[in-house]
Amino acid sequence: MPTITPSTDELIQRNIAGFESALNVKTPPAEKSFNRTIATVEGLQGTGLYSFANDRARANLALTAAEADLMDLGENYGVYRTPAKIWEGIIRFILPDGKTLYLGTIFIGPQGIKYQTTANVIAPQGAPGSGVLAAIECAGSGPGGNLSEGDTLTIQTPIEGAARTAMVTATTALGTEQEDIEEYRQKVLDVERAEGGGGNSSDFRQWAQEVPGVFRAYPFSGPPLDIVRDPYPGERTVYVEAMPAINPDGLAPQSLLDLVKQACLAAPDGTSREILGLTADTLYVRSIVRVGIYVTVQGIAIKSGSMGAAEEAVTNAVRDLLETFSPFVQGLDADFDRRDEIVASIIGSAVQSVLDTFGGSAESVFFGTTPGSFIGRYILESNEKPKLAGITFTGATNEI
Repeated sequence: MPTITPSTDELIQRNIAGFESALNVKTPPAEKSFNRTIATVEGLQGTGLYSFANDRARANLALTAAEADLMDLGENYGVYRTPAKIWEGIIRFILPDGKTLYLGTIFIGPQGIKYQTTANVIAPQGAPGSGVLAAIECAGSGPGGNLSEGDTLTIQTPIEGAARTAMVTATTALGTEQEDIEEYRQKVLDVERAEGGGGNSSDFRQWAQEVPGVFRAYPFSGPPLDIVRDPYPGERTVYVEAMPAINPDGLAPQSLLDLVKQACLAAPDGTSREILGLTADTLYVRSIVRVGIYVTVQGIAIKSGSMGAAEEAVTNAVRDLLETFSPFVQGLDADFDRRDEIVASIIGSAVQSVLDTFGGSAESVFFGTTPGSFIGRYILESNEKPKLAGITFTGATNEI
């Protein structure tokens, strides 16, 4: 039920009316009359209390809570904002028999960033040239230090008889920035709206999104779309959208997919999550794909500003609009949040909203998934996120 916050003047008038009723006298019109003065003081106090109450009400709702309050809310659900993380991985390094690669040995990555080993490793006897596997981590946090399998690093201080370079063989953790507050807000909302337990879709989304670097997870029953057959019992597919800092389009690298699969199969303490027939063979973790949307805006006419500025503003608005669409997980996502159906009228409304600021309009707006094609609507597949692949303006006129 909505609440109405009265203005300070309304509170003052209520107080005056209360005094008049209780005292059975008319309040003098003078500004400094006692009744009017005390009514004003209490009205100002009431305004402060209403303001405090509204602030606390917003603080208790994940949709409206400020940063600090949202983090407190998340902690109540056991959902914590992901701090900045460093990249961690495994390297192979050629080391003479019996030699030690010491903890803290510095390597320089291809981008000039420093990395260091996290434990002592001794080369075994009798296996010359095979190399040792060593755990290594980036010296600083953030996605700038991320490496991929096959990347090479150069040792800072050479070791006699050892190689000068090491090769990355695996990633154990991706480097990320501190989680964006709006991305964290969505995770808190997911937990508030979800009913987990038993390894259902809600659990898989939460487990996947606990992995640093995951922006959004879309879990579905059955095999992925590229496997066309009847599903086996216990099969589940989780499509992963990476944080923009890892990939601007949200495409998840294999290293991130591997970490998500590990998280869905076992908890951080090692407890198995292979339930309801789920195994490493029946769990598929794939990246989202991007479906290109081509938009044609026909017959723009504006009365103020430049046509170039209007077209640029329309392009940005359509690009931002398409980013709000995503796959819908039945039984997990709320129907009122459903954004998996793109129709021309929605894009047209966004275009017109921009053109209103230029005193203009457009005759028509079309879209399709290939250049020059026009369709009335497009429903996203379970692994698809749309992006603006191209926008064309035809028949533009300036009415200045």
